[in-house]
Amino acid sequence: MREYITDLDAQERISIDLGREFGPIDIARILSEIKESDTPQLFGIKKGGSISSDIIFKKGRLFFSSCDGNFYCIDGEIGKEIWRFTIGEILPAFEMDEDTIYISCFDHNLYALTLEGKLKWKFTANGKLGNNPCPYNNKYVYFGSEDGNFYCVNKKGNLVWRFATDSPISAIPVIHESI
Repeated sequence: MREYITDLDAQERISIDLGREFGPIDIARILSEIKESDTPQLFGIKKGGSISSDIIFKKGRLFFSSCDGNFYCIDGEIGKEIWRFTIGEILPAFEMDEDTIYISCFDHNLYALTLEGKLKWKFTANGKLGNNPCPYNNKYVYFGSEDGNFYCVNKKGNLVWRFATDSPISAIPVIHESI
């Protein structure tokens, strides 16, 4: 089960049940700690900038990217940092499938990480990637770029095809009924 935690400005106390695997957690504490301060922290883990993505819950862990150039994985119950992956650029968007995290970056790269934070591969486009990639059917990943191309790569990071447009692509790809 995956839950998005996106309303970072919420003031009221929010609780959510994230399923049997994890149980209820207190989102109000997370939201208050996420807000940027002089020393930004999440569960006491110092991060060097504001969170630049949604926060995704999966397998008892919280995943998010930060403006400090790191992608974080923290234990959702005790708040301990499990790992971080440093890229060095702002990491605006990511998506996950069964076993891979796909991160679109302003450095023109789509990164594929294991759920343990190890680099599987990276694919370089000709422009910044600022939108969420769209993994599909555990075979392909679709994403657009500021270079005006819409890309399809396979699970090994190899280009399957590229569709050229006349303008930068900033929309998030959506799959509807296998199309």
